[in-house]
Amino acid sequence: MRFLERERATVAKLLPGLDESLRAVPLMELEGPSGTGIRLFRESDGPGLLVPTAYQGRGATALDALRVQRALGSRAPSLAVATTLHHFSMATPWPV
Repeated sequence: MRFLERERATVAKLLPGLDESLRAVPLMELEGPSGTGIRLFRESDGPGLLVPTAYQGRGATALDALRVQRALGSRAPSLAVATTLHHFSMATPWPV
């Protein structure tokens, strides 16, 4: 098994195209003040990662979200940090 293979597969499943988009941008541009990583994350519907599918979210489990964060951190560390607080606030219980 290759390093981060499961993590990248999870991103491909839940946020199609995001990993490829991040990989196409130079690291210093992703880590710069332009906000390129955040824009790409928004465009891939990343903010809805932990939102249940019944509410038009991606319906990720906690393990899925952890894998996505690890993959993001390997491509754009500041994006992983920036989205952590968002995901933490979204991880509150949803009504059944």
